[in-house]
Amino acid sequence: MFKPFAAMAIASHAVPSQNPDSTRLQGLSEKRRTQRYELVLGIQIVVFGTLAVDWFGKTRDIGAGGVRFAIQNRLQVGTAIEYIVTFSSDAPAVQIYCTGDVLRCVKNPSDQSYDVAVTIDRYAVGRSRRAGAA
Repeated sequence: MFKPFAAMAIASHAVPSQNPDSTRLQGLSEKRRTQRYELVLGIQIVVFGTLAVDWFGKTRDIGAGGVRFAIQNRLQVGTAIEYIVTFSSDAPAVQIYCTGDVLRCVKNPSDQSYDVAVTIDRYAVGRSRRAGAA
């Protein structure tokens, strides 16, 4: 089975997550079926439920089945979202356009952000357009 995020993570010199906090959160047992890779990348939430939004955060780890990220907005568990993960700062940047569901949203007491886990149900790879480009 092809694992697009795992392949990209290895190519980006990411390492499998060794942080126990990335595999356990507040006493919850590990339920992931695929390897996670610690990567700090930009993430943009563009649709939350039925609302068009423009929220930004940073990924904490990525695997073939989902993404964990930090964001300032509280996301309701079970809500469908559309989001974009940016893999390159080169112009034009490589972006993964994803749809998924919010699995977990927990307040992070250290910086007042929310630690969010979402599924990757569908995705497409593309390049961003430069500002002002036709």
